[in-house]
Amino acid sequence: MDFDKRIVELLKGDIIIICVFDADVAKRNAMEREKLAIIQKRYKHNRNIIFCDSFPSIEYWFLLHFKEIYPHFTTSKQAERELLNFIKNYEKSETFFRNGRWVRDMSLNIGDIQKAMERAKKSCSGTAAYSKIYLAIDKLNKSSN
Repeated sequence: MDFDKRIVELLKGDIIIICVFDADVAKRNAMEREKLAIIQKRYKHNRNIIFCDSFPSIEYWFLLHFKEIYPHFTTSKQAERELLNFIKNYEKSETFFRNGRWVRDMSLNIGDIQKAMERAKKSCSGTAAYSKIYLAIDKLNKSSN
């Protein structure tokens, strides 16, 4: 299903939409970059949509649970290789992501998500690699209070 159509469909409900995407795709593909820019502009003022990109990829966010900042990553493959040191069976596949065991394993220590959020906030201040996933967690925490 088209990304924009899915957002329109989801907005019919009273929900918060979290759009997570790998920024390296938009960086290397002009068509994807243009589509993403249009969608971000269209929904910029919608408080129920949170755009959470990570550069180079979501794996950078996962790594922040285990280690300090990685400003030298420029490709998702680099981040994926490093992540294998912490999540041994990691693979970027729908099958892997649907199995929630990796999330439980990554979240065993409650402090790790706080560390990851602190590290992500630091990484968004000018380094080559970054993750904005913390924006969604902050919003969800505020809406549950």
